[in-house]
Amino acid sequence: MTQQPDLPWISGFWRRIVALIVDSILLALGGFALGVVLESVFIQMGSWSVFIGFFLSLGYFGVMNSRYAEGQTLGKRLLGIRVVDGNNQTISLGRSLLRYCVYGIPIALQVDFLPADGSDFWLLYPIGALLIGGSFSILYLYVFNRRTRQSLHDLVVGTYVVYADAQQEEVREVWKPHLVIVALLFIIGFISPRAIFIVFSSGEFEQMLATRAALMQEPGVNKVGIMDSSTSYYAEPSDQGNTSQKSVDLAVYIDSNRVDDMEYARELAEKVLVHYPDAMDKDVISVDLYYGYDIGIWSSWDVGSYEFNPSGL
Repeated sequence: MTQQPDLPWISGFWRRIVALIVDSILLALGGFALGVVLESVFIQMGSWSVFIGFFLSLGYFGVMNSRYAEGQTLGKRLLGIRVVDGNNQTISLGRSLLRYCVYGIPIALQVDFLPADGSDFWLLYPIGALLIGGSFSILYLYVFNRRTRQSLHDLVVGTYVVYADAQQEEVREVWKPHLVIVALLFIIGFISPRAIFIVFSSGEFEQMLATRAALMQEPGVNKVGIMDSSTSYYAEPSDQGNTSQKSVDLAVYIDSNRVDDMEYARELAEKVLVHYPDAMDKDVISVDLYYGYDIGIWSSWDVGSYEFNPSGL
């Protein structure tokens, strides 16, 4: 390999991002192919199907960023960069797998793991730390750690993303305040579930949890999301000027293709009123039915959207 001393050793931000985009597209194509064959399996798995994409990505990035592929995924090879340690040597497979886990687990956790009845709330504390702390730390370091260009997963395993043909340079240590900010992000992530619970510990919040738990017991329902919202819009002055519409928004993920079944959506809206009496004071109950899957690297959804006036149910 011919070294090019005119190149810096540490890769720039945009080159890493473009390489990641290329790799993501390649993984998405693989996810699409799997979805064609295993769609029904992924649908039955519900939220857990996201870990299919995680383990496929773990295998791809773990192997390709290790010494088995000279530290280069296909995207990195195209952009002329690679993953190395502090001695400019490619890393072992185990180290590369750990590197991706630090990066990929916060992404994989961006799904709904809240227990149906709100029990085991304590599980949300470590999930919050990994999801918020991990995700925001990775993004923050990508953008602001300009000395070493190491993001969280690089710092944990001691790796650098460098130009493949450049000579090694002496790199300064990471600016210490960056590490303080990362620690604060993890602390914020850890306490965030409790903060959310305190903010929303009202009668309506408890009713929403009860509604979610009840709908999760319905046959064929994989996942339920429920929230209150208020939409403001402008009407003609002759009407009433600025007005707002309060609604209960229901997202129901189902394991059979009933997204065109309005009566089914109406039944779900009626069940909302049973467990969430305050919904009667809203202007609209909206029900979105989702049929499909999300494996992290690829998703496919059929969607049916319906709105009902609570007083007409």
